[in-house]
Parts: sequence; structure tokens; C-alpha cells
Amino acid sequence: MEMIHRKKPAYSPEVVEDRKYGYQKDNLKKDFHGSCGYCGSPDHIFGGKSGFQIDHFAPQSKFPELTNVYTNLVYSCPICNRGKSSKWPSDSPVQSVKGEEGFIHPCSHDYSEHLYRNEDGSIAAKSSVGNYMIQEMKLYLLRHQVIWVREELRELILEVRKKINHSSELVAKHNELTAAFFEYDEILRANIDQR
Repeated sequence: MEMIHRKKPAYSPEVVEDRKYGYQKDNLKKDFHGSCGYCGSPDHIFGGKSGFQIDHFAPQSKFPELTNVYTNLVYSCPICNRGKSSKWPSDSPVQSVKGEEGFIHPCSHDYSEHLYRNEDGSIAAKSSVGNYMIQEMKLYLLRHQVIWVREELRELILEVRKKINHSSELVAKHNELTAAFFEYDEILRANIDQR
């Protein structure tokens, strides 16, 4: 079982709170390590920062007083942001879970208590709340798995490339990883619009 994120997101303490949320995208990208807070997909898959969105964890439509509160903002891919939308289980911005429904903030230490990533890159639930999140944010989509595996292969290729020094064994491994990378890249491209 792996964590959803390659690197756990955490809010930077030096961020200025009183800015309009739209001006916080650069800070959010940095704090979320250029990846979706919910599914861990890197922003470059969606066209970089401009393709990513700012989610209001406690929805702006229900809690307008939190519109510009930095710790209520989540750097999000469009798939997760649309899936979560303005759903919220309670009438309180601090009660993100009610019974078996709700959302865990991705910067919370509890996030990994509800969701994890299988060895094959798919996202799975550890709890009923995790299952609710998977369904609502469409974390079950093949794209999340393929993107994860593709990025893992990319990292391995870069690692092997650094170590290649006329070693036929490493060249063969590099070629094997590159072929696997392009296989997953083609799956992603062929299924990018599939649900």
C-alpha cells in the first residue's frame, strides 16, 4: 500500500492570507508539489498550472466567508474538482465528515487513513469515507492509475539514464522501461476522454 501522493502536500506558513484566492495558484502549486491534492496527478498532464483548478475544500457556495482562506484551498485537477464540486455533508465548515459520507482534507494526516494506492497504481479505500470520496471524485477512473504508473516509469527511466555508462545490462533495462512508459502513455492518450 502506497500513499496517494508522491510527496505529502502541506501549507506554507509564509503565505499571505488576505489575497483573493485566484492569486494563490502559484503558492498552491508549490505547497501541493505541482500535483492534485486529491488524486496526486501531476499538473503537467493537464497542461500545467493553467489546466489545474483551485478547489474550495469547504465549498464557497455554502461557506462564502472561507472564499479566500488559504488553508481552505486545494490545488486540484479538473476531474477531482468537478467530482467534488460543492458537495458537503454538513452545515458546518469544520465538519467534513458525517457518518459514512464526507471528505478528508488532503493536507490532513488522516488522508492516508482513508485512501491508499495499490501496487498497480489504482486508488482504493480503507474506510467508508474513503469509498465515498472515490465514488464522488471519480478516483476509480482508469486515468488515475495510468497517470500514476506512467509517472513511476518516467522516474525510473530518468534514474536508469543517469546510471547508464556503456553497460549493456542498463541499456537493456532502459529500453524495457521506455517501452513500458510508451505503452502506458498510449493507454492514457487512447482513454483520456473515457470515463
